[in-house]
Amino acid sequence: MSRYITQICLVFAGFYLFAILFSAVESSSQDLISVLNSLGSFVSAGGALAAILAVIQVARNREADSKYNSSLDMITQINTYLDDVVHCLFDNHGKPKNDRVEWIQAARAILDSEELAKQVLVIAKKYELPELETQLNAKMNRVRLHIYKNLCVKSDNRSGSLPPSFFFGVADWEEKSFEDAEYEANRLNSICYRHNGREVTPIWGSTELDKRSVFVVGRFMIGHGHRTSLESISDELYGEIPEFGPYEGMAIYLKEST
Repeated sequence: MSRYITQICLVFAGFYLFAILFSAVESSSQDLISVLNSLGSFVSAGGALAAILAVIQVARNREADSKYNSSLDMITQINTYLDDVVHCLFDNHGKPKNDRVEWIQAARAILDSEELAKQVLVIAKKYELPELETQLNAKMNRVRLHIYKNLCVKSDNRSGSLPPSFFFGVADWEEKSFEDAEYEANRLNSICYRHNGREVTPIWGSTELDKRSVFVVGRFMIGHGHRTSLESISDELYGEIPEFGPYEGMAIYLKEST
């Protein structure tokens, strides 16, 4: 907007200079004072217009400053959400956690961060503030890279995709096949469902990771946001997770688990 106001001022300045020169040529018999007096109404109108444009520019700058500061607050909140994501997905030693509840919390934090990121990008584009987009992308990519590098199995200097057994939320998943992990998860779930009230209450709920949370984390790693609620994610979207690289275990779990 400031660029356009500057251009408008230059156009009007050129117009008034042209008017002065034209009047001087047409009124060669008059002295300079007479010429300037004849342009009084033009100069007054120009001054009023310049004042109006200045007021608009000041108001615009104040609005841009306000939006900039609010965007910085949103980026700070995004950073908090992303820290929560890391804490939910990894333990204190950096090892991936296969806790169903924490993965759901991580997915919700990712979705919340992407919703705020959308607002920041709208402001950055509208008010021509590219530094906001730069700050936002730096923070998002930092956490995205951290998840990409650590949500895997490592051996010496090599790493590979987490196996599908990880996503069933069972202990010792490193030693279990897909079928064994799925069987154990189903067995633990059936214990919860068959509780008759006369025994010690088992830990409630399923152990396997919610597929929607796995999908959200996978999409975030890829760099494709999914700006919607967790509850609105449908099975048809799971095919967007590629079956290669660090996403392979996720893709198999989403595709083949029952």
